[in-house]
Amino acid sequence: MSVTPVISFSTSNKGKSILICEGFIYQLNRTRKKAKYWRCKDRTCSAYIHTDQNNQYIGKSGDHGSHLPIPESIEVTVFKAKVKERIARETVAIRKIYDNELASAALSEAALALISLPSEASKYSYLSISPMFVLFIL
Repeated sequence: MSVTPVISFSTSNKGKSILICEGFIYQLNRTRKKAKYWRCKDRTCSAYIHTDQNNQYIGKSGDHGSHLPIPESIEVTVFKAKVKERIARETVAIRKIYDNELASAALSEAALALISLPSEASKYSYLSISPMFVLFIL
């Protein structure tokens, strides 16, 4: 009897959906009528996950023999996605949003080392909102 892995979803830096499973990040590779095929973010890896159109786990193929999971990278990716989403829907200053999210996030020390400084947080907003709105906030 196989155990269904826990999967979650977030957004990449380019605003595309990513799937997170067992410490690895997957990018949407192909969509068909009955299934979506997610490829490991590491292009040298042969691992895939298959979900249905409602993002329910179907199965997986391949393995991650060429690399190890990097949970800190996932923490940073999820943190950035939260910051971007708040920037897009709130009128609070970007630095305040960044500071609030950083304070409320339970990030590991390794993830904190990977996260950029608050002064660089405004670059997270350029994909999610218009430049005029960013200038208005700043």
